[in-house]
Amino acid sequence: MTLFRFIMEDKSTYFLNEVAIYLQQSHLTKLHDCTLVFPNRRAILYFQKYLALLNTKPQWAPQCITINELMKQLSGLSVAENITLNFELHRIYKEEKKSDESFDKFYYWGDMLLNDFDDIDKYLVDAALLFKTLASIKEIDRQFNFLTDEQIEAIKQFWKSFEPNKYSEHQKEFVELWQVLNNIYTKFKNSLASRGIAYEGMIWREVAEKCTNKSLAISDFYKIIFIGFNALNNCEKTLFEYLQNECKAEFYWDYDEYYLKNVAHEAGYFLRENIQLFPSPLTDIAHNQIAGTIKNIQFIGASSDIAQTKLISEVLTEWRCKDVVISENTVVILADESLLLPVLNSIPDENGAINVTMGYPLNSAPAYTLFTHLLDLQKSAKIKEDGKILFYFRSVLKILNHQFLKSHSADIITEISQQIIVHNRVYIQGIELNQTELLRKIFTYHDNAKALTEHLLDIMSEFYNLAGNDAENPTLEQEYIYYLYSSIKKLYEIIISHNISFGLPIYYRLLKQTLSGVRIPFEGEPLKGLQVMGILETRAIDFDNIIMISTNEGILPAGSAGSSFVPYNLRRAFTMPTIEHRDSIYAYYFYRLLHGAKNVAYIYNSGVSEKSTGEMSRFMLQLKYLSNLQIVEKNLVYDIAFSLPQSIEIIKTEKILKLLDQYQSQQEKGLRSFSASALNMYLDCSLKFYFRYIASLEEADEVTEDIDAAIFGRLLHKAMEHLYKDFINTNVEKTHLVAIVNDVPRIEQSIIIAFQIEYFKSDKPLSISDITGKNILIFEVIKKYISQILKYDMSQTPFLIHELEGKYNVVFPFIRNNKKYNINLGGFLDRIEKNRNTIKIIDYKTGKESMDFSSINHLFFKGDIARCKEAFQTLFYCLVYLLKNPDTPNVCPSLYYVRSLFSDNYNSLLLDKTSKTFVTSFELYAEEFTNNLEELFLEMLDQKIPFTQTQEKAICKYCAYIDICHR
Repeated sequence: MTLFRFIMEDKSTYFLNEVAIYLQQSHLTKLHDCTLVFPNRRAILYFQKYLALLNTKPQWAPQCITINELMKQLSGLSVAENITLNFELHRIYKEEKKSDESFDKFYYWGDMLLNDFDDIDKYLVDAALLFKTLASIKEIDRQFNFLTDEQIEAIKQFWKSFEPNKYSEHQKEFVELWQVLNNIYTKFKNSLASRGIAYEGMIWREVAEKCTNKSLAISDFYKIIFIGFNALNNCEKTLFEYLQNECKAEFYWDYDEYYLKNVAHEAGYFLRENIQLFPSPLTDIAHNQIAGTIKNIQFIGASSDIAQTKLISEVLTEWRCKDVVISENTVVILADESLLLPVLNSIPDENGAINVTMGYPLNSAPAYTLFTHLLDLQKSAKIKEDGKILFYFRSVLKILNHQFLKSHSADIITEISQQIIVHNRVYIQGIELNQTELLRKIFTYHDNAKALTEHLLDIMSEFYNLAGNDAENPTLEQEYIYYLYSSIKKLYEIIISHNISFGLPIYYRLLKQTLSGVRIPFEGEPLKGLQVMGILETRAIDFDNIIMISTNEGILPAGSAGSSFVPYNLRRAFTMPTIEHRDSIYAYYFYRLLHGAKNVAYIYNSGVSEKSTGEMSRFMLQLKYLSNLQIVEKNLVYDIAFSLPQSIEIIKTEKILKLLDQYQSQQEKGLRSFSASALNMYLDCSLKFYFRYIASLEEADEVTEDIDAAIFGRLLHKAMEHLYKDFINTNVEKTHLVAIVNDVPRIEQSIIIAFQIEYFKSDKPLSISDITGKNILIFEVIKKYISQILKYDMSQTPFLIHELEGKYNVVFPFIRNNKKYNINLGGFLDRIEKNRNTIKIIDYKTGKESMDFSSINHLFFKGDIARCKEAFQTLFYCLVYLLKNPDTPNVCPSLYYVRSLFSDNYNSLLLDKTSKTFVTSFELYAEEFTNNLEELFLEMLDQKIPFTQTQEKAICKYCAYIDICHR
């Protein structure tokens, strides 16, 4: 015993090390005959390390297994795949319910049933009694129809969800299911047993029942030693008791007096019972490490999940500065395992080797992203009446832009992508995409699971070959693809073996669910370097230095207990696990890590969002207020100053002035010209004008799925142009327009041509069947607007159409300060007609009506949202027309607001609010308009006046350049 005490004092007080020392001394030459059982495999690695360090010469090691492995060994059954269990449960369910319910519908509650069956068996619940009680409770719900209204109201006050007369279809199905649940449970287990397979709980119950019957075969075991357990289900308790009575078992518990002796402390809830029922032979050690040792504990709040991961490096650096050795005795624990990748990216290289125990999630790999894109391609495909397959542009572009395809026929893929965007192709035929063999395989539609699986496997095989050609040293991309390929193939083989059919939607769901749980193991030395773990993997293992992230309430412990058919009260009555049960388990995980720890940093997300409440875990609050531990609290905050945004000014350099000179015909006629839209933009915000017309920062082209106001306007303009093109230089009479209004196919054809040119940007003729989805509604709205324009035009007949969508480029000459200017003006005039002795410049408008202006000067006010841009535009068009046709006697601006044309008293003329008269001739306003225009151009060309931001923020609301100027 003296030697034993010396070794203990010389070694760490880590729990597994203490157990290793004790077993080495107490069992001497018999230790290799023992079977050591641990809660997880990671604990086995650490135990074997400590045991090896104790031996000065080679010797046989004891068998070390997990509790799951022991149960399978004792039962003789093997665990079936979850999908296999679901299929078999569905078959039994249909037999008992005498239902033909498809697997698609059943799948959503199949998993819930399996989880309940698992709990029932692990906690040795009398299933028949439970289901009978459950059915009785639900039947009582249905039989409250004898109650009076007052009685019902009184019960509602107590039981908020009580509704005796309102049962949804799902509720009725559940009631019927509860009545046959015991038969389903029994037949399901018998069916699995006959095939030698089971779910986990069924295996554990089999072992427990063998213990009860004293038929469990344990003669081959010398001693079974259980190490580091906490919450025991009833099956484990039955096994432990049986082995204890047979003198075959030893138990070693990892605990601390801090929470064990406090009967109200949830962390010791299970251990208090365990130690009494199954006492440990290892008693000669102290269990007061939490309160009895000095610990450096920090609570650190971070404003986001990513900020949490960045703090890991800061904490490690702080510890190194205090001479803390960062090695395998240091762990980063992820309460939220979805942060694995950000964590790995945040740990700097100077920390040396890193061992990740969780494995890389396949659903974070590029291959999985491609897989989801391929599924989305199939799900979003459309089948036309003629059998042609159309693929949705977003799915197509995601695949074409994926990194795996960038090295494959890059020029062809770029050209296909550009054509989709240029021609605004929302749906594309597969044959148009099949320009290489690989693309042909990808862009093929499949309407059943078998064909889809072969399709996915074929594509993954192609990409595997493209990713590398060294069979001995596969690339990282090939590793991803291999695991993806294997998982898809395995799932489909299980489906085929059960000969069950279901729709593609449920197959998509099964694929994603299966693959989301796949993790790619990291290679390396498992006990070397900084450890990165999930909280479940830390069981029974001690560390000197601990960083735990995402220690938020709702994550540690989780906020939900999961779905179940068995309500909370029945779970408590039948000793099944409840939310309190789970909370106690996680409280133990949290507190036991403090046993041997010297430096601990708990990092939590203090930011409030949909995912986070911003509150630290209740376990941290317990340490803060109920312990005597010294805790340092920190909060990572950003110094955000809400200062006024700095104004942006673009000085007119020589280069900019040269670009502005291109708008003057003296440089190069027609090189650039000012349009009404450009001038309106300048008046709104000169900086926006600079971005668009000087710096040429145009918005990137993209496929426009939903027709916006601009495209809608272009469609209407083009359709009207096509309808009236045969009437150019012709007197239009009312009879002509009546004929068009009555000729619906003619109107529809004009709209189809507009879609072809303005929306699809295609040279290929379209048919009305090519107008699909929301565009059908747009089509009908435009048709209605056109009919109303034609009806309004009937009231204006006769008139002579001179031009439609005429393109104008003219020179606007003027002299100021003895300097001659020749400014290029241009634009497209929707319609020019002669009505009696007046030339009308007609502009179609699809927006909200704005027909009046207070003065010509007001039209040139900069940054004024009340300025009538439409009046400025149509008056500008009148000037442009007159500059090209100076002898025209009377030019009249006219606006056709298509929404307002339905009014009986609509007038298309501008209204001068000052004189309260309609503008029947531009000539009355020409001088004032041109004077203001000259002043505007002088300002634009003045080197001393920079381009600046508007002061009116309402103008910035929909600006394309808002991310540049940060207005």
